[in-house]
Amino acid sequence: MRQSSDGPARPRAAAAAATAAPAPPPRPPQRASPSLDHSTRKVRLTDHELFHCVQRVVVPAQSPVNLTRLSRKRGWKRIRLGVPPTMHMYCRVRDTARAKRQCQVAVGGDLRATLSELQTLVRASSESESNALLRALFGSQFIYSSLVHTVAAPTTASRSGPLDGPQLTVRTASFARKRGPVVFHSRPPSSATSRRGPPTTDDSGSGRGTFFPSRSKNDQCCYVELLTPTRNGFQVTFCTLDAADVRAGKAPPDRVVPLHLVSGWLVVAVSARDPALLHLTFHAAFPGTVPGGCDVAVAQHRLKCIAKGICRLDKVLRRRRATATLTCATAALTTTTSTCDRQCPTRDRTWPTWRHPFRGLTADDYRGNTHRNWHCIACTRSFFPTLRKCWRRCDLCAYRVCSAPPCCARERVAIYNRYIAPLTVCARCRECIDERASESHVRASGNDANNPLRSSMGDVRYTGVSLQFPERASNVEAELDVDSSSDGSHDRRWGSSGTLRFSHELRQPKQRTSSTSVVSTGAVNCARLSRDEDICAGGEEEEGEDAVLGAASTEL
Repeated sequence: MRQSSDGPARPRAAAAAATAAPAPPPRPPQRASPSLDHSTRKVRLTDHELFHCVQRVVVPAQSPVNLTRLSRKRGWKRIRLGVPPTMHMYCRVRDTARAKRQCQVAVGGDLRATLSELQTLVRASSESESNALLRALFGSQFIYSSLVHTVAAPTTASRSGPLDGPQLTVRTASFARKRGPVVFHSRPPSSATSRRGPPTTDDSGSGRGTFFPSRSKNDQCCYVELLTPTRNGFQVTFCTLDAADVRAGKAPPDRVVPLHLVSGWLVVAVSARDPALLHLTFHAAFPGTVPGGCDVAVAQHRLKCIAKGICRLDKVLRRRRATATLTCATAALTTTTSTCDRQCPTRDRTWPTWRHPFRGLTADDYRGNTHRNWHCIACTRSFFPTLRKCWRRCDLCAYRVCSAPPCCARERVAIYNRYIAPLTVCARCRECIDERASESHVRASGNDANNPLRSSMGDVRYTGVSLQFPERASNVEAELDVDSSSDGSHDRRWGSSGTLRFSHELRQPKQRTSSTSVVSTGAVNCARLSRDEDICAGGEEEEGEDAVLGAASTEL
């Protein structure tokens, strides 16, 4: 059996009963247009190069893979903590001949679900679905994910819709690293000049000490994944990209540690014993440390977290079914529930209050187990715990961001092409707006400029908000200029979270719109923005690298 990262074949780890081999990967498309590459494309690599990069990950031809045959003599250790009994998780770290430490994880087990249900969940074709899935799998360790680029296969006669064909996506994901209490090593005053340069000295308090800034950085990975349907299931292959190859959806380099040269695959097939069961096999490997990348300790910790998240797929599917059932049942009991809440507002909420005193008691605490994202989605800075409020919510996606640029900025946004309002827009939403605006400019300057339907404006879906970009600012009727920070009555309408957010700012006088260019935002989904302050919107190559991937031995 062959493993990812071009490892050697080892047939002893394959299962005795092999199913049909996966279908060959789709043919890479042609190179994109140069105008689109420089104006709207968020990835420096072409589609052909992206396909070539992800196709280097080798998937075993025989499936399912029997992970119970992994031997401890080869360094494999089974992890039972945090893994359900229906899943098996193994991990190993070994040293290679090139004095590099490699780490691998493998997960296998059965899921009771339909193939279409699991494939729809894993596909996550929108950014909101991707953030909801990763948040459910990784919990508070997940910060934010951006859908940078998508290449969907064209619909043919054999495939009825786009969900039946392969899909190539480029995504970025940020993860928070768990930190313990900060320990400062005391030093005598006489040795103040003998300290080394890299550690940072903290002289703000009476007890002087040193700490290492690299330990406080979060993790970020830019990766490309390819989902390909097979005869009796589907497979997902992925590999990380260099951060320089992705132009959007990233945090500043000095705030995160890049997870690079990580590759793996996920194979899902219908079980031969029971058609109602799906057999799942996951494998990921880190071939070794490269200059500018993470070390083996960071990669091992993150791979274990990803493997444990794969083990929670069954739990996420059950929760989605329960949520769908409760939604239908709650629709008929809305009036009764609201009456009971008014009569007994603190019923069954005492214990959650003591456990989580800094969280708002909302309906989301009891449905879906959604967590509160206390990190800036632009720079991954942590806001919790803090005594001073240094964050705001983006008025478009409702995520927390730093209150100072470049994480957020005040933009004059036109609502329904009529109302002008200064809203707080985060850097992630700003990138999406700039990309769509430049794309409209390219279309207007092309051959379709005479077509008003093609050149006037285009719609794009981004975190539950429908954005529209007119060609000229004069298309917006300046009937009313709304200031979202001036009156609390506009909070529910414009997505603001109350006058407390902008209590430290001076209220800006209302003015008429001028001839400056504005960004038109239409069909704002205000239902996604809650009135409570603590609710988080759920639903956001070098040759040396090829040599490292080729030399990595990741056999099972």
